Order: sequence, then C-alpha cells, then structure tokens
Amino acid sequence: MLSKYFLKNMHMFIILIFLFCTHSSAATTTADIKNNKPLKMQIPTGLKLPLNFELLTQKKLLGSLNKNDDCSIKDEHHNNRFVSVFKLSSGDKLLALACNTGAYQDSYLTYYVKTLTNMAYPITWSEPTFIDNKWELKRTNLLTGSIEITEIGNELKSLRLYSAFGSCGYSVNYTISFPQLINLKPNLINADNDCGNSLLVDKWPIISNAN
Repeated sequence: MLSKYFLKNMHMFIILIFLFCTHSSAATTTADIKNNKPLKMQIPTGLKLPLNFELLTQKKLLGSLNKNDDCSIKDEHHNNRFVSVFKLSSGDKLLALACNTGAYQDSYLTYYVKTLTNMAYPITWSEPTFIDNKWELKRTNLLTGSIEITEIGNELKSLRLYSAFGSCGYSVNYTISFPQLINLKPNLINADNDCGNSLLVDKWPIISNAN
C-alpha cells in the first residue's frame, strides 16, 4: 500500500520536473531570439605573462604575446609611451602596448590581464569612423587615442584628435568587463568631423546613431 502511494507520487513529481524544465528552456530560447543574443559568449584566448610583466619592455611583451609582427615599432627600452599598465576597479589590469605612434596620439594593442593568473586576454574595439558623411563603428584590435581609466566601474575613455587644436575627432567611453572583450561598443560617443567649425572637444555633439 505504502509502496504504491510512493510510486504514484514519485511519478507525478517526475512529470512536474519535466514540465518545468521544458517551460524554462522555451522561455530562455524565446528571450535569446527576441533580444538577438548569441547563446554562447565568445571568450578570447588568453596567454600567460611572466610574473614581472610590468617591468618588461614593449619588445619582450610582444614576444610573450606572439605579436612581434603586429607592431610597426619595437622598443628596446622600458618607456611609458610604449608600455602602459592601468589598474581596473575589478582588481585586474589593462595592458596597453603602443604599436603605431602619431603626432597627436598613439595606437595600442590592449589586453585584459587577470591578476590572479597573469593571463592576458586581447581586447577588440568598435571605434567610430566617418564614412559616406556619417559616423559608423568599425572593429579594430588597435585602440587609437589617449587612454584614461576611471576609478569606478572599469570605464575607459579614449580621445582621438584629427587636429592638433582639438577642433575635430572623437571621444569614446567604454566599459571593460571580463570576459566580454570582443568588439566592445562605446557607451558614449562625442564626435565632430568638421575641423573648420571651431568646435573644441568639450563642445563636440553626442553621436547616437552610429552602428
């Protein structure tokens, strides 16, 4: 008698679990389709850095990261212009290696470095580009402009000048969040492509329709 009662209730319990799992799966699939989000997050491949990587030259770091062919310059000396390490509010670090130098700013290969493991993960960015009389976002592995990291929220600000007077270019804000390091899109874009209108950086309009 007890055995039949137990088996009957166990059977009902299994049916309820099956219905719940089916409903949850369907709801998740619907949300993924509705929001057009990939089911799996693409995580970049990390590379192990030496424990004292912050003291290495740009050239040695490029060797550790297998990027010797990706930079137009290879600096033999430890110079802040070519090797920059920023502390993030998450406790990890941002490594920036200057690969192209310019009159107004440099271009950097950038890596998110996990401090517990010393693993470096490459970051790719969506940078504004003025094409066909409009601003568009283009994917790049070189972040161009001056780099500034805020103390809160892993926020990075990059300012790229097209003119030495700061009368044109763009300013972008990004949020860096591991492991979302591929094709990072700006949270905010201020830009001006007209170098002759006398609008300086703090007067550049917000660009909201770039895609």
